[in-house]
Amino acid sequence: MKYSHYNSVITISGRHTLIYNSLTEKFIVFKDKSVILNDGGEGIDEKDVDLPDFNRMIEAGVIIDDDVDEPQKLLNLISEMENNRNEYILHINPTLDCNFRCWYCYENHLPGSVMSGNTINATRSFISKLLDSRPEIKVLRIGFFGGEPLLHFNDTVRPILEYAKSMTDSHGVRLTCNFTSNGSLVNDDYIGFLKEFNPGFQITLDGGKESHDKVRFHKGGRGSYDDILSAVTRLAENGADIILRINFTSANLGTVARICEDLRHLPEKARRNIRIDLQRVWQDRATGKDETEDRALEVRHMFTQAGFHVIPNYIPSHVRYPCYGDKRNHVLINYDGRLFGCTARDFNDANSIGHLSESGTLIFDKARYERRLNAKMAKAVCRTCRIAPICGGGCRQRAMEADDKERCVFNYSEKDKDDIVLDIFEHCYCR
Repeated sequence: MKYSHYNSVITISGRHTLIYNSLTEKFIVFKDKSVILNDGGEGIDEKDVDLPDFNRMIEAGVIIDDDVDEPQKLLNLISEMENNRNEYILHINPTLDCNFRCWYCYENHLPGSVMSGNTINATRSFISKLLDSRPEIKVLRIGFFGGEPLLHFNDTVRPILEYAKSMTDSHGVRLTCNFTSNGSLVNDDYIGFLKEFNPGFQITLDGGKESHDKVRFHKGGRGSYDDILSAVTRLAENGADIILRINFTSANLGTVARICEDLRHLPEKARRNIRIDLQRVWQDRATGKDETEDRALEVRHMFTQAGFHVIPNYIPSHVRYPCYGDKRNHVLINYDGRLFGCTARDFNDANSIGHLSESGTLIFDKARYERRLNAKMAKAVCRTCRIAPICGGGCRQRAMEADDKERCVFNYSEKDKDDIVLDIFEHCYCR
């Protein structure tokens, strides 16, 4: 037998040893005992470890049979998670224009851009062909992105959703829709139309009111915090699923408590429709943990204690919960018909993976498409890393952009890996 590649051994509280296997997702805690796992390629047997401990380690996957190919098991798991043929995820950019100009936004907005009637028709033809040719699809998930997707709601979103609903109904397929929106354009007409689609929204605030209104405001300088919070409230009360993304920096984190206070009036039923997603603005991020990250954990606990579900996004989850951009049954159709695999990069020619034909056929740039599909876990150093089953070497986009050197794409130190394991332990057992 041998020790797993995916074991982490961490001393906690000075007198306990925590062992975590990231492939089985199981923990073992030894009290008053120092545990050293050192597999130098030699086999191990029961006499090397106390019998009760030996059995516990086998059960947790810490000790495995010699013939187990763990990296292949990991690749099989990734394939299983990313090749679900029962659902299709279609993202659509109705426009790359936006009514805000946030300083941290990674996108190059294009004023006046809007999906033409021809591209709308081609998108509808694609949906029809997809459902006609793929009877295994049971769920179609349409996400509207951009740009601000509500800018041209009646001219783009409404006709696409109406057609998709007629097609999914006739094929016995479940349809879901979601919007990545700033929330400022939500109105009662849109809410009423979307009710039958059980919509989801990701809406962003830039800290509390005093911070947010300095960053995002309407023409003339009026802040947008109150409008966006009102939209979140009305959507939640009407049954929409809301991810409230709160962008924070080391400077504005102290204002975030205001958001929690401003939402406390919501009844429990509406509160259950809101998930809090605290995200540090990428320009403000440090390498590894710092004081701001520690303070952010306290803010997360504050929202949890107030009855909100808080997404533990500081824990990598690229394997068992991969990004939609990692899934084979996913594509993004831009307003101009170009195709993309990722929503977190500029929508330009360099990142495009193909285009949508007038007849509704996806025409991929094969070289770019295959390079994207094969990027994940391409490095040997990733496949045997002790946190590989949770990190996955990053998403496909991150892996594709990494250099060819055999080193971590995130530059994780061993301490960083320990911190990730301890975060998982706290999330699972210490809340």
